[in-house]
Amino acid sequence: MPRVKIKKRKQILDMTAMVDVAFLLLTFLILTAKPKDIDLLPVELPLSTEQPTLADDAIVITIGKEKTTLSIREKSVRKLTLEKMAKRYGISFTEAEKAEFINTDTYGLPLNQLSGYLSLPAVQQEKYPVVGIPLDSIGNKPSEFYHWIFEARTSAKELHNKDLPVAIKGDGNEKYPYVKNIINILQSQKINRFSLVTSLETEI
Repeated sequence: MPRVKIKKRKQILDMTAMVDVAFLLLTFLILTAKPKDIDLLPVELPLSTEQPTLADDAIVITIGKEKTTLSIREKSVRKLTLEKMAKRYGISFTEAEKAEFINTDTYGLPLNQLSGYLSLPAVQQEKYPVVGIPLDSIGNKPSEFYHWIFEARTSAKELHNKDLPVAIKGDGNEKYPYVKNIINILQSQKINRFSLVTSLETEI
């Protein structure tokens, strides 16, 4: 008796559900992703067996090559701090420059050079030389760095009634007297607790 041939049917795989899930995941990742901060002052972090968690609203002080940059991570605090600094030093900023500063994560210039920097296109800003925020006092007047820290913490207190934590991201090869000077400035404002940003030591 001859075998009955069964007709083979083409298998149809419906990919609609998988495509929907893929697009949902992609949308979620895009909406929740944070842009990487531009590192104006690349530093070689000291190694540590533990990596401390950095608070989202922390003031991050980066130290390298005897230069200092500052990052005020909360935008509302950043804006009010700039306004306070401008008033203190008698420097005016346009609304466009203020808006640009609000979107600037890290800066490392004297206040009198900041306006020119903010007016530049993004491509030229990346090439702008980082000279660092001045640490030297003039006579009995504290340094610009002192006032940036002071005004940032005052602004956070006014806006959110909280004390901003401070973190130091220092190059492991930086000279000790330069780092000590920054710590002294912090301690003069009764900031005796701060985080040290380190790189996690890997076991071989």
